[in-house]
Amino acid sequence: MVASEGAAGPPSARLHILPAGQTEVCNLVRQYQDKLAGLDGLDLIPAEWLHMTTRIVGFDDEISAAEAEATVAGVVDRFRRLAPVEAELGKLWLHSEAVMLGIRPSRALDPVRAAIREATTAAVRAARSAETPHPQPPNPVCTRVAARSTAPCCHARTAS
Repeated sequence: MVASEGAAGPPSARLHILPAGQTEVCNLVRQYQDKLAGLDGLDLIPAEWLHMTTRIVGFDDEISAAEAEATVAGVVDRFRRLAPVEAELGKLWLHSEAVMLGIRPSRALDPVRAAIREATTAAVRAARSAETPHPQPPNPVCTRVAARSTAPCCHARTAS
C-alpha cells in the first residue's frame, strides 16, 4: 500500500500493481512519454513510479498500521490462489489527472480487483462501513504515463 502525494485532499492509501520486470510495458510507456514530452501541464512519471491503481482503500488517518499490514497479507494470500491473468496494454486513455494506458479486455483484471476488494473489506474497518467509501479507479485499470503533479502478480503484454 502506498500513500498518495501531490493529489488534492488528504493523503490516501492505495493498492497498486507495479510493472517491475515488464520490459515491454515500460518500453511502451517510454515511447508514449517521448511523444508527450514538452506538452505543457504534464509531468512525466519516472519509471520507478509507474503503477496501476487497483484500489483506493481510504484516507491515511482512517487506516491503522495493523489494518494496512492485514490488507497486504490478505491480498498476497488471495493472489496465491488466483489463476494467471493476462491483459493487453496499449491504447492511451485521457483522465482529468493523468494520461494512462488502457487494458484489454476491459474486465481482464476483475479477478485481481475482486481479491483486493475482499482483502480490504476483511481487514479495514472503514472499508466495511461502505462498499466503496472512496472513488475507485475506472475499469479499465490503467498505468499512469503522465500526471498533472508527480508522486511517487499479473502479467501484461503490450498491444501489437
